Amino acid sequence: MIIVSPVDWLSVVQWVASAVPADAPTQVLNFGPSSGLLRILDKSFSSEKPGGARTANELWELLERGINTVSEIPANRFQLERYTSADAKSGRGMKARTANFIDCPDEFDYKFFKVSPREAKSMDPQQRNLLHTAHDALENAGYVADATPSFQRDTFGCFIGTATHDYADNLRKNIDVHYSTGTLKAFLSGRISYAMQLGGPSLTLDTACSSSIVAIHSACRSLVNGDCSAAIAGGVNIMTSPDMFIGLDHGHFLSPTGQCKSFDASADGYSRSEGCSLFVLKRLSDAVAENDDILGVIRGIDLNQSGEAHSITHPHVPSQVSLMNRFLKNSGVNASRVSVVEAHGTGTQAGDFADLQSIRAVLCRAPDSRNPLHVTSIKANIGHLEAASGAAGLAKLLLMFQHETIPAQISLKTLNPRITPLAQDNTVIDTVPTPWVRGSSPRMALLNNFGASGSNGALIVEEYPKQAKAFASGTSYVFGISAKSREVLETLRLRYFEWLHDARNRSIPMSDIAHTATARRQRYPFRISVDVGSKEQLVQALASAEVSHAEGKFGQVVFVFSGQGSYYRGMGKLLYSTSPVFQRCIDRCHRYLVSKVFAGILPSIIGEATDSGSDGAEDFEASQTSTIALEVALATLWIHWVIAEVLSLEAALFLVASRARLTWRSCAPGATGMLAIRLGKHQINTILKSGSYSGLTIACVNSDRACVVSGPLQAMDPVLDDLTQLARTIPLSSPKVSVGSTVLGRLVPAGDTSTFDATYFSSHFRQPALFAPTVDVLSAPSEVALLPSLSNDNATIASSLSQLYRTSAPLNWRNVFSELSPATCADLPLYPLERNKVWVPYKEPFYEPLSPPKNMAPARITAPPQTIPAPQIMAPARTTAPARSTARAQTTAPPQSIVQSNPISEYTMLGGWVQYPSRENGNAASFDTPIEVLAPFIEGHKVAGHYLCPASIYLEQVLSGAELSRRHLSLDFGKSTAILRGVTFAKPLVYHPQVNRVVRTHVTIHENGTGFFNITSRLQSSLNESVHVHGEIRFQSIGETAAGLDSEFRLMPRLSASEIGSRKEGQSEVYTTRTLYEVVFPRVVEYSAKYHTIQSLTASTNGMDGIAQVKLPDAPRLSFAARPIFADTLLHTAGFLAHSGHVQVIAQIVYSMQLR
Repeated sequence: MIIVSPVDWLSVVQWVASAVPADAPTQVLNFGPSSGLLRILDKSFSSEKPGGARTANELWELLERGINTVSEIPANRFQLERYTSADAKSGRGMKARTANFIDCPDEFDYKFFKVSPREAKSMDPQQRNLLHTAHDALENAGYVADATPSFQRDTFGCFIGTATHDYADNLRKNIDVHYSTGTLKAFLSGRISYAMQLGGPSLTLDTACSSSIVAIHSACRSLVNGDCSAAIAGGVNIMTSPDMFIGLDHGHFLSPTGQCKSFDASADGYSRSEGCSLFVLKRLSDAVAENDDILGVIRGIDLNQSGEAHSITHPHVPSQVSLMNRFLKNSGVNASRVSVVEAHGTGTQAGDFADLQSIRAVLCRAPDSRNPLHVTSIKANIGHLEAASGAAGLAKLLLMFQHETIPAQISLKTLNPRITPLAQDNTVIDTVPTPWVRGSSPRMALLNNFGASGSNGALIVEEYPKQAKAFASGTSYVFGISAKSREVLETLRLRYFEWLHDARNRSIPMSDIAHTATARRQRYPFRISVDVGSKEQLVQALASAEVSHAEGKFGQVVFVFSGQGSYYRGMGKLLYSTSPVFQRCIDRCHRYLVSKVFAGILPSIIGEATDSGSDGAEDFEASQTSTIALEVALATLWIHWVIAEVLSLEAALFLVASRARLTWRSCAPGATGMLAIRLGKHQINTILKSGSYSGLTIACVNSDRACVVSGPLQAMDPVLDDLTQLARTIPLSSPKVSVGSTVLGRLVPAGDTSTFDATYFSSHFRQPALFAPTVDVLSAPSEVALLPSLSNDNATIASSLSQLYRTSAPLNWRNVFSELSPATCADLPLYPLERNKVWVPYKEPFYEPLSPPKNMAPARITAPPQTIPAPQIMAPARTTAPARSTARAQTTAPPQSIVQSNPISEYTMLGGWVQYPSRENGNAASFDTPIEVLAPFIEGHKVAGHYLCPASIYLEQVLSGAELSRRHLSLDFGKSTAILRGVTFAKPLVYHPQVNRVVRTHVTIHENGTGFFNITSRLQSSLNESVHVHGEIRFQSIGETAAGLDSEFRLMPRLSASEIGSRKEGQSEVYTTRTLYEVVFPRVVEYSAKYHTIQSLTASTNGMDGIAQVKLPDAPRLSFAARPIFADTLLHTAGFLAHSGHVQVIAQIVYSMQLR
């Protein structure tokens, strides 16, 4: 079975395999011929690019067509040009530009796994991909918790191979409470065990490139030792950071030219790849017993270390030869049996040479070797998965078993000259697809996998011969699917429609489809179920089936059986031929009756003719004993033990058979009769009381409008005393479950000791059967579902089972299918996990100086000729307001004077004057500031990787310009405040260190205190300006401002941090400086240390109010109008509350500042 999830990049393959017997030696994994491969699922890759594979069939198509999946490193990982351009920072450059990637490493169904979005974002995508893959692996392996001896949660292990943990680099500026659990390697296996509630050993292993085969080896060892009954094992590799790329590139591991060129003369390093490969493993005996789809057998697996290599990363041929010889010997496999090798084949000069040399030394020297040895490597197609590479290679081998073909080795153009010519020992590297057909003995393949740290691993996999199966015709099946939500269930329904219409699935029998969907998948609250006899019927029924919601606790089950009037010969024929449990129960009853010299029931059950006497005595006995035997056998199918144990099965059969014989002998034939009447019991009693019907009585009360009348009564009296005496010879017990008594018309509780005595059975024989009152008592507490069992044998049971599937009934569906239609696990559509985006992008580390530069005086600049409007008056820069007479004299200057230099303003962020305000120019003033003057402040405000000018700098420039203009015009507004209104941020001002820009501030102030402003910028060598912000300014008296603020302050509760914090637990939260500036704010904007002024922030959990304690920046050595860093800080608390996710609309935010 092969499956794939669209989260990954090539394919997902599910197979069955097993470890060795539990009594095998523990020192060595000694896999003998009786050992078997365990069920394996490999979720390697997926891709949406041309040639990418999303399913196993697409993976095989990729291999068969010889597709190469390498691509340039995508921007969703990191900015490639930053590390490959000529100006890459020292030590941070690399030559490799390509690798092999999954498309959506950011997708995760956090709701399904009960993880919060916040935690999911901090989880390594390797954890998230492992959870998706593990779920799919277990589902396609047919895992239902605790349903079989091998699938017990307490003994289910988890073994994960890994090597890198790039995502820790992504999170270094987003460290929160989930950082440790999200990035530590131990949680790769631990997260799976926790999510799936697995109690077996759970280990994460790191041996570099051999990690996944080491994980499989550890799982097999645990199976051998009995540490677990099943295990999930494999490897994962997801790349999110450039750091490992740079390190491997500097170490000369990576190819600068593209994909792995395995075995070729042009091999120049490997191409990195990613994915997640997992295998569900269990013993072969368990796989066979539990009807798993076995596609391969692990005949040997072993590890060793290249301790004598001349360098730790260099492969060591003698160590690899020793490893392969040892495990071939221990597994009892002759080297000549191995016909295909999946080599490591990374495409490095040293690795390929050592790889082939060791393989050929072991497998090409067998004296009886007559067939060629085919060598291949999947890395030429999909790259090197590093920690998951062994699992990917094993997946390819199993696909080759299934498709009976060796794909072409697309990397081989010219054999590496260091490699000995292949023809010398009959080695073949196929450059075209080559048949690999089944023969008289199972095919075998070897996987060679070694790691950069010297760890070597190898295994032998053998195909498992398919067993032909006989399928019953005319059988009905129950088919059920379920999901956690109605929407997901509808998606799953559509997947089944597509699957059923796919011609590649036509050979899968309906029994396997029903068995896998219904019995081999976890069940969730929203369900669909139908009962059908064929795939064509399934398509029709599935289209119209309604969704049910199984909720609440399942009610009590009551078995209700019909009387003798429903008897007919052959009424259990189909069930007897198809159900072993039903057959065993009927056979048991038949043997017992014959042993007691009663008439056997088997001919009656299956409809065979008998040689009974002409008087019909044996048929009469058999009709009554067949009825009870059939009832017991049916109940056994439902619960495996139905009798309430008032009396044993044998005692019940003896009593019924004896009663039939007494009746036949003591009552004259034809002396009595029975008549069904559609009237209620009160109406019938009125009729019977009339004189002509005095000998008749009601025998059965079947409903309010249906009764059975029998008589005359005296004809049955001769049986009563003998039946009572007979009952005294039979051991009676109190019932173990409640019994509905049709003699009493009520429920007899479990444990009752007074009701069932010897006289009860004569009363049962003589008194009316109160069927309807008993059913009313049983059904009174709740709604009742009536499920027939035998109106049409198997079809009726299937219909009843279908109804039960839509409830919360705790049926063991594996037992159901093992009795009704034995089948194996099929490769069906997987549960549609949702694909939510959770990701923290990689950001290059940014190291800021501990303090601002000491000499921050703005540089004097000279404007390019004829590019800046000339000021009307030239004057030196002033630190005080000019005298009135000077201002008036300045207004008479020539209007078109050319600027020779820009007098510097007294304010740090304003640069130099470009135009002085005057009545002639409408009081318009202009200032030019080189952007490098603003750079130390803009660099402290980084958004999405770019330095964006904050609003506080605009504010500082406008206020500085307004104050200088006011003073220059000698305008006196008394004690006033400057208020900005209608501010529009038209376009962001982005700072690039290599780009020279000039920022121009335009301010106009009228005599009435009103005015307007705008801020633009242009390249120093360009006339084109961009407008960044514009708005209105007004000077307003302090009194008027205070009155307005006072009214606004009334809108805000007078709350302190202690008052917010003293609310009920859980209604407020305190954030520290580090949490705010290193965890919360960096998700939107990264502030440098100089902006970290909030010492603590106490916010209500509803996000409606908050108190911040702010540390004022040190007194500036520079000249500011509004202290821009502190002004920017005032927006931090408001921004936090506004974007906390709780407030949809904020009409007004008012600040209260308390100085200490």
